Amino acid sequence: MASILISELERDRISAVLGRRNTNRDIATALDEGVSQADISERLVTPETEVSRVAQTIRIWPESIVRSPGDVIHERALGYLSDDQMMNELLDWVYTFARRPHDGYADGSIPGTWDDVVDGYFGHLITREELTMLRDRVKPPR
Repeated sequence: MASILISELERDRISAVLGRRNTNRDIATALDEGVSQADISERLVTPETEVSRVAQTIRIWPESIVRSPGDVIHERALGYLSDDQMMNELLDWVYTFARRPHDGYADGSIPGTWDDVVDGYFGHLITREELTMLRDRVKPPR
């Protein structure tokens, strides 16, 4: 397998996304340790309103800080993981799949972790060969 190549602009975008998720995890850890939002704001040199927004998001959507297949794919794109490390982690992942909401008021679907793999493929962050290997192992619903 060969590593993918991304533009400098894409590298910056991915780095920003991954950095934001890691910062949110740091905020969650600090909050769990009892650190005040004001102290977190000061330590991270981030406006307290941003720390408050992240804290609220984490309370409503705790899954937002859980490591995801998208994180793994982004880490490989930035060179933090090798191709083999990424594939080993993704091949062992216990995936969830998109599902339709049960109430009659919502449109669309609720994404699952498998969507990160599909997005990685269509975003040119994983190759067709990698997607095929993952699909053969995972056997996602069609």
